[in-house]
Amino acid sequence: MKQSTPIKAQRTYRWLIHLLLAVFLANATNKFFIGDLDYERDHRFYEKIFAFEGEAPDQYRILPLLGIKAVRTVLRLGMADAPFNHAVLLFNFICGFLLFELFFYLLNHRPERDRYLFNFGFAILYIYTQYTGWRPDTLGLLIVGTALIAGLFKLRPGTPSWTIFATTGLLVLAFCRSDIAAIYAVFIAWTAIKGWPLRLALIGLPFAVQAFLQFYLFADATYYTKPVMIWDNLGGYHLAKNPATWLLAAFLLYNAKHLIHYIRASYRQVPVFYWLLAFYLVLVLFVGRLNEYRLYLPFLPLWMVVDNQLLKTSKYDQTSPTTDSGSLPTGRLWNRAPNE
Repeated sequence: MKQSTPIKAQRTYRWLIHLLLAVFLANATNKFFIGDLDYERDHRFYEKIFAFEGEAPDQYRILPLLGIKAVRTVLRLGMADAPFNHAVLLFNFICGFLLFELFFYLLNHRPERDRYLFNFGFAILYIYTQYTGWRPDTLGLLIVGTALIAGLFKLRPGTPSWTIFATTGLLVLAFCRSDIAAIYAVFIAWTAIKGWPLRLALIGLPFAVQAFLQFYLFADATYYTKPVMIWDNLGGYHLAKNPATWLLAAFLLYNAKHLIHYIRASYRQVPVFYWLLAFYLVLVLFVGRLNEYRLYLPFLPLWMVVDNQLLKTSKYDQTSPTTDSGSLPTGRLWNRAPNE
């Protein structure tokens, strides 16, 4: 059956908005980090990573960087001397558009206006999540995680195809960032998988990939950050230096009452999300920097799953049953809430 004209018009309208937002995001990011682009031109930091030599990327996040390399290779088919920043610009544009589309899908349980506002907010604030330094592969990591969650919503929970897709997606995500893949693995295993053997296999997969990257693919690489960062974080200087910290503080203050109510209600529904977030914050406190807000972006798709569950149970209904372990009955979390 052919789609009606209004549906086609709505889709075209959405695509146009998301294309414009993607152009803004990609262009703003490149303009914001001109100094980092100059550093890449002079020191060839990413060029060495492409060759699996020199300094290792954070958490050996090789797959998104290879995506940038692929885009640059295509560009150089038409322009042999295409600079690296052109490849990053196109990569961020493509990832940005696809990400806006995936966000729009995952927020289907929210009113359309809220979904657009979320994408506008993400596009505007994205550069501030990168304020501590240019990470051209951030969107690549986020789109893999978001696509994994969106795909799990498309498939029927508990079926072999769902399990195969989850395993394959976690494998791909592990080559983007193994620590984030481990977070996703625990979330998926805890909310949708029956039986400890399969749960442990899913959770162990990112650690196996990490070992492969560290001891084989980047066996001779040096790592360019300090192993322990807790003293930098406790001083508070870096948090205060990032403008996004003050915006976040104002947002939390303005919405404090609503957020407390929201967190309490959603914690009763999906407590594992908050335990994982708390664990990750402690991890970042010791081995990262709290003001690197890009590090928390992969939690957005997981939050959308939690938000879907909360809206599905009559807004903030607290009567939805949970198992003794604190997780929802297997597969229930992955059923979509109806669109409002």
